[in-house]
Amino acid sequence: MKSFVTLSLFIAIAVGQITPKETVVVYNSKLPEAKAFAEYYAKERNIPLKQLVPLHTLSKSPHQIRNISREHFNQQILKPLQSTFRKKGWTGNKANRPIKLIVLIRGIPYRIK
Repeated sequence: MKSFVTLSLFIAIAVGQITPKETVVVYNSKLPEAKAFAEYYAKERNIPLKQLVPLHTLSKSPHQIRNISREHFNQQILKPLQSTFRKKGWTGNKANRPIKLIVLIRGIPYRIK
């Protein structure tokens, strides 16, 4: 999955479809290494650090966090992301959205049970 996201980002940026300013990097703030990796990822891809979004999700090992229940997803991921997007002005109609790509750093669940 990580390789696929990275490859997708590389291809999209290479052909000019998505710029670093249109990208948000989401990481699990309960995992100390996740913030460092998110910062490194953003720096290497020229993504503004203001576009790093910490979420307080489950505090298991990053290798164990893949699945999340619908209830936990709504509480720990969906609602906080919606709130952050509204506060930062990242919402808009489909043709005018300032954010087009969300990159999940290891430690964020990506499957809903």
